[in-house]
Amino acid sequence: MKITSRGFKWYMCCCMLLVSLFPAAGRLYADTIEDMQGSTLPGGTVYTASGFSGPTFEPENIGDGDWYSLWRSNTRYAWLQAEFPEAVQMKAVQLSTGSIGKRYETYTVEGLQHGQWSRLGKKTYKLDPTGNVALAPIPVPEGWYDGIRVKIQSTREGLLVTELQYISDLDSPSELKTSYGDEQLHLNWKPVSGASGYRVSYGPESGVYTQTLDVGADTYGGLTIPNLNNGQVYYLTVAALTGGSRSNYSNEVLNAPVPGFDLPKAMTGGSSGEWYRNPATNTRDRNLSTMWRHNGSDPQGELYYEFFYPLYISELQLTVSAAEDSDLTYTVYKGRGSSEQVLAQRQIHLEGSTKPVVLDPFPVTPGWYTDINVRIQSSTAPILVNEVRYNTDHTPVQNVKVTSGNAQLTLTWDPIAGADQYRIVYGKEYGDISKTEKLTVSEDAYTGYTLTGLDNNSSPYYIQVQAIVNGEAYGYSEVIPGTPRSYSTGDFLPLGTIVTASGSFDDNQPSHAADRNFSSSWVPETGASRSGTINFAFAQPIDIHAVQPVSTMYPPGTQHYVIYGLKGREWILLYDGQVQVPYNPSGGILEPIPVTPGKYEGLMLTIDASPNWLALQELLVFYNQPGSSVTSDTYGEQTVPTVDTDTYR
Repeated sequence: MKITSRGFKWYMCCCMLLVSLFPAAGRLYADTIEDMQGSTLPGGTVYTASGFSGPTFEPENIGDGDWYSLWRSNTRYAWLQAEFPEAVQMKAVQLSTGSIGKRYETYTVEGLQHGQWSRLGKKTYKLDPTGNVALAPIPVPEGWYDGIRVKIQSTREGLLVTELQYISDLDSPSELKTSYGDEQLHLNWKPVSGASGYRVSYGPESGVYTQTLDVGADTYGGLTIPNLNNGQVYYLTVAALTGGSRSNYSNEVLNAPVPGFDLPKAMTGGSSGEWYRNPATNTRDRNLSTMWRHNGSDPQGELYYEFFYPLYISELQLTVSAAEDSDLTYTVYKGRGSSEQVLAQRQIHLEGSTKPVVLDPFPVTPGWYTDINVRIQSSTAPILVNEVRYNTDHTPVQNVKVTSGNAQLTLTWDPIAGADQYRIVYGKEYGDISKTEKLTVSEDAYTGYTLTGLDNNSSPYYIQVQAIVNGEAYGYSEVIPGTPRSYSTGDFLPLGTIVTASGSFDDNQPSHAADRNFSSSWVPETGASRSGTINFAFAQPIDIHAVQPVSTMYPPGTQHYVIYGLKGREWILLYDGQVQVPYNPSGGILEPIPVTPGKYEGLMLTIDASPNWLALQELLVFYNQPGSSVTSDTYGEQTVPTVDTDTYR
């Protein structure tokens, strides 16, 4: 069916305009900033200003990716300056401001090249916002700049800038993430289509990169940097290489290698008080750049952790920060109220710094714990904790992977030295180990063990594996989901796919439906409607015969899908009907939807989930030619290659 309705054609044109207006794939979007089209300034940028109106309004706030922090000056004229650690390619500059009354403001942008400042662009705005607002970008001559300076003149006393970003046509790596291990760090990032390789830079200070690695084009999914110093904080970033040139650098991340293990994902936690932007969950998000911050001026706070299954703990490992020089007392205990039992206590002096500090481990009586808590008393406020981990000599099983089959799941995992047997526990109640099936398997079962007689195409099974060493139970693995399926699994969309939508809720961006990650999703805007339209534009036409949404809904039910394919300048109706959607937050791979075989330049899905929420985790396709298949690693942690001499350029 071809679309011939004039009104419908107009609707299609409007939807396609989203593709052309939406920024190019690979750009970094700052969290919570609506309508900002560019990239956050690089880590290590040096910020200066003509002045600012107080200690919480420093110029550094314009580059932190958060427009609820800001720079402010009680004047009509001022300037802001940002000098980059590495040159940045850009074609425009964009600022955001806030509500301080009606005014006209003129912004003049200057750029630093070869040690000289020159005027690049100028724009005047009529402003009366009721809240934070993104200003229209200011074009500048496209090129590489070592810094930018913005001069601001207003008709009203009081200047305010919440964020400053640059806009570039260069497709750069984004969503750089890092995790830590013993004397090593692991990296992964969103790749750049057509990149011949990547340059990873890292060092001991933000923007100060003392080491550089040039690695292959296929390393974006997982790279390990070995032989690092435990407890040393490293700042890392990555750029794409194409021929002899590099892209702009990605977002900067920081991390520190430490031995031990993360607190499990299957747990609950809380605190005696927290800032809404710095919750206690940040202490177990495996990210040192985030933190828990105790609210209020009282320099005392507590963190609480309760586990869905017992952990064998011998030491607790804390990574903390201090805004200023502080004397602190840390008390580790279990139980609450009258059942409280102190396990360890230590007094520590910390110098004020923005860099996290990895404390020496706190020894506790080795044993099985279902909860553990930390009380902190400080000579100054606020109290800050970046991350909490634990050490144990009862090593938990690592790297469990689940491969789906017809009424079965096949498990593999890393072996534990000295294990005589392994225990597998599985069931459909997440985190409730009392409602599971248990079976004991042989010492070599880690190479592959298949659970059979399972329910197909239903809610997921939750699986854990535990080693038995000399008759003693060791730590449980993380809870890993798996869903038996009676049908095949499709392939990922090609790299470089541009995704736009009719709207999105919070940080559930359209790009999440093509990021090769089932743990993220696109969610339409809130409101009475539980429907939305999402477009996928491909760099080259793809030859397919079926599509396969990955989606979840609670409670399970049906959704209405209307799917179109773009051929030439016309949208062709491919499917219009109901689709059964399970509740599967870890990745609900739906039954394939056949479409007319052919080459399509784009796909458009209109989905109605009413009255439930719509969450599209990914869109898979079935190619007529072999594609980039989803593998068994979908439900496990991805295997991470190690840097060696073969990966250097």
